[in-house]
Amino acid sequence: MAGRTGSVDRKSSQSTSSLDKIQSLARSQSPEDKTNLMAAIVELGNGRGDEAMQPAVQVLLATVMSNLISEAEHETRIEMVRKFLPAAWVPPRLIGLLSIGEIDIARLVIANSPVLQDSSLIDLLSHGSVQHQIAVADRNNISEIVVDKIVEASNPDVLVSLLNNNTANIKEEKFVELVNKSRTISEIRYPLANHDLLNEDLSKFLYNWVNQKIRFNLIKRFNLDVYEMNEALKDYSSQDSGAGAPGHASQTLTPGPREEEQALRVRQLIAKLDRSGQLTPANLLRALQEGKILLFTSILSGLGRFSPEDLKFAMNAKSPDLLALACAAVGAEKDSLPLMIDMVRSLNEGSPRGGGITSSLLTMATGDVGRRFAASEFNKSVKRAHSN
Repeated sequence: MAGRTGSVDRKSSQSTSSLDKIQSLARSQSPEDKTNLMAAIVELGNGRGDEAMQPAVQVLLATVMSNLISEAEHETRIEMVRKFLPAAWVPPRLIGLLSIGEIDIARLVIANSPVLQDSSLIDLLSHGSVQHQIAVADRNNISEIVVDKIVEASNPDVLVSLLNNNTANIKEEKFVELVNKSRTISEIRYPLANHDLLNEDLSKFLYNWVNQKIRFNLIKRFNLDVYEMNEALKDYSSQDSGAGAPGHASQTLTPGPREEEQALRVRQLIAKLDRSGQLTPANLLRALQEGKILLFTSILSGLGRFSPEDLKFAMNAKSPDLLALACAAVGAEKDSLPLMIDMVRSLNEGSPRGGGITSSLLTMATGDVGRRFAASEFNKSVKRAHSN
């Protein structure tokens, strides 16, 4: 019994000695003592027993560590926080102060502290700056309660961070709510379109109000029927024209009166590229990837010297073969033709109609001879169609 009492006394004495050392070092202004102070705090926290978790010790540590951090240079402060942040003995009061302070420190604390609980994270979402809220949304494995608060607040930047956080616990019904919110919050459309929780049914809703590039990605990801989707888009546009959905009317080949200035700029760009030798088939695919159908047709016209009327006919034909011939005639790679046809359809209300490109045509339209064959067949086919 006496031995056990002696052991307890020694531990109590060691604890008191450690606290006295910390208090003594905290009063010193010596740079060396500041370094020793940090070491003494870590030694106490990592020592055996629960001395560092005692209420009185927690109060002392919170005060001493807060002063130590605030008096250090910026980079030193960050390094100090990194050292002790993973520890469970760090006073919650200190963590709370750091989490609402300067964003460089707060971001580290919010991302890595095991001390922060949902209640603290929700307080940060309610009262912190947007940068602090983004840090919460970036934190690994945030709970459904925290996610619900982020969705409720609907800050676009914070929602983007949430959707980019693949560890966040987003319930299915909240994800559906986010898809609906994307009608008016354009910033979250791209991360929604790439999110693991997006399924085919939800993608068909999202399709109605996203831009052409995202529509094409949705078509490829879920193998959506382009004609069906564009028919549905027409219905959506007529029923919900006041929804403010961007780009609910597709670009057309022939510009209207309000697009004349844009068409002129495109023609000037094509002429400039042509003069400098930079007008190449690669520009065709790039224009489609950017959702610029007018630019695509202008490049195709410039490369192949095709008339806009003939290209318009090919773009709206009952088969994709004519447009494929035009693209092959200017040097588009055979393997890229099916992709280009799909992209044109996604930008042109499902036209040209029909299924895939005739396989024999793909075989013949390769190489220099194939290019001449494709140009000849395109011109003959268009001429026959106009004469009928």
